[in-house]
Amino acid sequence: CETPMRASFWIVTLSAMLSCAWRPGAVPPAPVAWVDPTRCLSPCAGPDPERLVGIDDRGRRAAGPYLIDRDVQPALAALLAEASGQGLFLRVVGAHRTHLAQEQFFATEPEIGRFARPGHSEHELGLAVDLDHDAESLAFLLRRGPAHGFVTSYPAGREHRTGFRAEPWHQRHVGPALAAELT
Repeated sequence: CETPMRASFWIVTLSAMLSCAWRPGAVPPAPVAWVDPTRCLSPCAGPDPERLVGIDDRGRRAAGPYLIDRDVQPALAALLAEASGQGLFLRVVGAHRTHLAQEQFFATEPEIGRFARPGHSEHELGLAVDLDHDAESLAFLLRRGPAHGFVTSYPAGREHRTGFRAEPWHQRHVGPALAAELT
């Protein structure tokens, strides 16, 4: 990793990340942990294991098979329950990954750009999920995800800015206020 983060992560505020929308005198936005192709986590800088909770494929607390930050879990469960209530199909198929798991994914994938390098994945933060979906569910996700604090980290047409290929299934929780600014 060229630019390792300490355990506190690189912290970037909305004003630095976007277009300096914050104005003097206003309450500054909350810090956001940020990883991308140039900023990364050190191998031991992942989330505190005490913050991770087990969830099932519908985002409900369960023994597993997935882990996510405890503050993200209620928003994820609410988003997936709302989709289900409308007869839509959205299911968790990926969530938190340890640095070691990310190393294994990266080492075994022959397609360049399929997985982020170890230390450069939002999954290592415990704040991102991959969702299985169909076209109708994806439209719902793009429309309603921000209200629950979720954004598509790697949207189509933004590869030059994100450094990653488009991944409409990859959703990052940033909170409703920041999600509204980003969409």
